[in-house]
Amino acid sequence: MKRTSRMLIVAAIVAALAGGNLRPASAAAANATVTISSGGLTLTTQSGSVDFGTVALTGDNQTVDATSSPTFRVKDATASNAGWNVTFSASNFSDGGSNTIANTNFSFNPTGGTITALSGQAVDASNGPKETGGGAVDMSSARKVVTTAAGYGKGRYDYTPAAGNFGLTIPATTLAANYTSTLTATVASGP
Repeated sequence: MKRTSRMLIVAAIVAALAGGNLRPASAAAANATVTISSGGLTLTTQSGSVDFGTVALTGDNQTVDATSSPTFRVKDATASNAGWNVTFSASNFSDGGSNTIANTNFSFNPTGGTITALSGQAVDASNGPKETGGGAVDMSSARKVVTTAAGYGKGRYDYTPAAGNFGLTIPATTLAANYTSTLTATVASGP
């Protein structure tokens, strides 16, 4: 009888389970949300300067190449897909007094530099960020030196121009002094 009772209990349990009395665990759902706001488009100088060293006057016009170059950092957090560009321009060289070397004597050829992706999209050889090339042009007005196509250049990048691509023509009539020019790098939206 004991055996029959046990079998009836087991049969009742099996029947109850098979009859749909087994209930699934309860489940619930919740949404996860985030609001992303756009950041800015910025350019900063990380280190260095354009240095032409010491030049001895010879009585002739002389053209010298720079021996060092600054590193610039571009950060595109605009989420606009517009791309961006960097321009260079420079002031006249001045000794702080009345002696100057015109900025038309200061040139740059935007090739051979290094562009490094620090975060975001990789550098794309066709779409950028990349140097514009095109030969040396004086720095008397803004000259586009780096560009990215629309949809590229999202992230943070370091750009170090090739030092030897900065040139300075020193006229034979230049007076001996320490001369300084301000190289202005500007970033703007669009290729």
